[in-house]
Amino acid sequence: MDNEDLIQLLNKGLAIELAEKMPYTELHSLLSVYINQLIKNDFSKLINYLYQIDVSEQKLKNLLEQSPQQDADNIIATLIINLKLNIVLKF
Repeated sequence: MDNEDLIQLLNKGLAIELAEKMPYTELHSLLSVYINQLIKNDFSKLINYLYQIDVSEQKLKNLLEQSPQQDADNIIATLIINLKLNIVLKF
């Protein structure tokens, strides 16, 4: 599957500039790093982004509690990618 539409949605929704084409694993890795930076340096911006892209607070809380061994940035990146991917697949 081509990630171009997904990457465009992420760039717009998170105000970042990811390359137009990249493998999913690289996309996830870069998004995780970006989210980790927000967690450490601008948590309120992260919360604002999550609200804008309609991440369910309860779903995120459940995922974080279910996977305490995983880093929060990886969990959040996966959740965001899945939400945006669902949008891409609907169109």
